This record gives sequence, C-alpha cells and structure tokens, in this order.
Amino acid sequence: MEENLITIIECPHCSDKKTTKTYKGNCKCGNLSIDSLTPKTKCKFKYFTAVKYKDAPPLIYEVPLAEQEFP
Repeated sequence: MEENLITIIECPHCSDKKTTKTYKGNCKCGNLSIDSLTPKTKCKFKYFTAVKYKDAPPLIYEVPLAEQEFP
C-alpha cells in the first residue's frame, strides 16, 4: 500500500520545519532560505523548490502526511 508522503525541510540550528509546499521564506534563525523556481521549459512540475543555507545544510526527509501538522 502506497502512503502519501510529504517532504520536510528542517533547519539543524533552530529546528524550524517547512514543507516543499513553502513557496518562499526563511527559517526562524535565518540559516535557511527557501524559494520556488518556475521551469523555463515545458515540464510536468509547476515549480522546483530551491533551498540555500548560510552555515549548516538542511535536514531533508519524508514522513507520512497524516503525521504532520502542516496545512
């Protein structure tokens, strides 16, 4: 049985969690910057999620959608 999964982007410094549905924003401490990029050619994806970091790379993992409190 296939589960519905959601990708979490977590800052290792402040433990702030975002999902790949976050189009733009920063974590609480400013280490992570998230932006969305629109494909320049025809693509099945509406956007790509770009994550930049200042000091420490993000933790990126998937969890079942039912376990998350994100909208």
